[in-house]
Amino acid sequence: MPVLTIAHTKGGVGKTTSAVLLCAAAWKRGIDVVLIDADAQGTATAWSRAADDVGDGFPWLMVTAATPAALLRALNEHSGLVIVDTPPGGYEVIEAAINAGDLIMIPSSASPLDVNRVWPTVEATTHRPAVVCLTQVDSRTTLPKLARSTLEKEGIVVADSEVPAREALRHMYATTPQRLYGYDELLTELLSSNLLGEY
Repeated sequence: MPVLTIAHTKGGVGKTTSAVLLCAAAWKRGIDVVLIDADAQGTATAWSRAADDVGDGFPWLMVTAATPAALLRALNEHSGLVIVDTPPGGYEVIEAAINAGDLIMIPSSASPLDVNRVWPTVEATTHRPAVVCLTQVDSRTTLPKLARSTLEKEGIVVADSEVPAREALRHMYATTPQRLYGYDELLTELLSSNLLGEY
């Protein structure tokens, strides 16, 4: 049961969007995938329920587990690829999700403010393999290159795959995503690390 934990101590960086889109990418490949919503705000759970309400529900299993004990139970009950969406802030459930993760993905926009906020999460993941993924990338600006350079100079692994800024990503709520906007390439890269098993 490989576990991909998506974590960032800052909110609004695309954790839930990344979790859902990576699940969609895995499902399209025929990978048995489970999404665990470890955020007490329940954004992924709400997305799943809203999609169910309009007849476009997630085809993969969705589990809500917003406490460390519930998260550990959920991890023990499921096989296949498990993707964990975590809350912002310094909650115990983030620590539990990081400790359980075979690979930690830290999504961040390329803005200097968001890149600066990456450090607390990086420090919390020093004992686990981790990779930063740049999201909401506008390739017409120099920010992505600057962000990558800043992070890599500090020895932080940055995914080659970047998620472009797309208005459509903001409108996917209450649907099962069909277009993946770079998350399929990102999943390929994450799986190639061999930390998540062979698919």
